[in-house]
Amino acid sequence: MVNAPKSLTRSLGCLGVIFTLASIGQLLYYAGYPGENIEGAVFSPDGKTLYGIGGDNTPNHWGGVLTAWNAQTGQRLWRQELQENLNNISLSHDGKALVLNRYDHLAFHDTATGHQARRLPLTHASYSPSIPVPFTADDKEILVAADGGILEIRDVQSGKLRGKLHFSPTDRLHGCALSPDGKRLVVYQGNQLILREWSTNKTLAKQTVQETHYFNASNPLRFFPDGKRVLFDESVWNPAEKILRPCNPDESRLTSPEGTRFVTLEQRQGRKNWREPLGTITSLAGKTISLEGQTGW
Repeated sequence: MVNAPKSLTRSLGCLGVIFTLASIGQLLYYAGYPGENIEGAVFSPDGKTLYGIGGDNTPNHWGGVLTAWNAQTGQRLWRQELQENLNNISLSHDGKALVLNRYDHLAFHDTATGHQARRLPLTHASYSPSIPVPFTADDKEILVAADGGILEIRDVQSGKLRGKLHFSPTDRLHGCALSPDGKRLVVYQGNQLILREWSTNKTLAKQTVQETHYFNASNPLRFFPDGKRVLFDESVWNPAEKILRPCNPDESRLTSPEGTRFVTLEQRQGRKNWREPLGTITSLAGKTISLEGQTGW
């Protein structure tokens, strides 16, 4: 056996120390990080199921998590681990498909099982994965934000480009949403909220807001059920009154379709065998249920 040079032995020893320290550091990082967290959620059209998107970071898995709960009991129905952490989620109006924006493609997941049913490649060089992709009212098309201030209208089944909506080419799109009836579109770009009529693409109103404001993923840009007012983080925009006012806590929370239950999402510190709830659903009557979590490993 040939003895290794002392310099090589010392080098390998140093590498061993580095790897050991790195492993210890990683374990400490795992121990202090939420085993699971939910960043965004959406109710099924009938209000019976809540779907959530988030991530976990444990020795077993480090990536995204897609989860479904029974919205009456809080029991977890299924849980799908993903490779990447994501904070956006979209649901078709018929309640059959969840869509995740994944950089170069859209991932369609079955709402009954959480399994990925198919993927739709995106050919544009740069899309924004942090912006949810809303469905049109008939579920036949989907809106995808691209660079250059463009919203692409794509066929849900084939991915074929059906049209483009152009906004300022110098400002990045930060969010978009369609009204429940599909008649109005709101876009957040630069320091403005822009309201357009869907059928004509006519600009109906604009509102100056804080530039490059990043809202909480659990409270994305969205219309209220009345289809007239818009939730912008912790503010309410009423284009008819031309004002942006602070909203109350009930307005900012995710609300069930019938408007009687409110969702609060949470992050939980986790360690082995912990199962802390990841949020709550509270009714107007004061009844609260916990969303079953897997915060440990």
